[in-house]
Amino acid sequence: MKQLAPYAKCLPYDHRNLWIYSGPRAWISARWRAKSGLPVLVLPPSGDPSELQWPVLGTEITVVDSGSKESVLEALAHNLLASGASLICVSYGEPRTLAVFRQKEVVDAA
Repeated sequence: MKQLAPYAKCLPYDHRNLWIYSGPRAWISARWRAKSGLPVLVLPPSGDPSELQWPVLGTEITVVDSGSKESVLEALAHNLLASGASLICVSYGEPRTLAVFRQKEVVDAA
């Protein structure tokens, strides 16, 4: 059985929007958000998205990355979609790039 993504046990039952932090600064950012009572999950810096359970059914997600490889972010987006997320916006790179994913398609990568 897959392990829950970090902070998943703290999610409110009826969450519809949440943020996921990834990359080297993921823990610092997620800790601040969790202390504020806002829904958050973490992809640990050396984590494999396919090894975690993502409780995101019907959820719109913002992923804020601080230095993961694009292949890891793409795998994260695909795992979130497979877990039932409805919309995923991934902010990554310098300068910041935004990729938007929906069920069954990639909508935009700007």
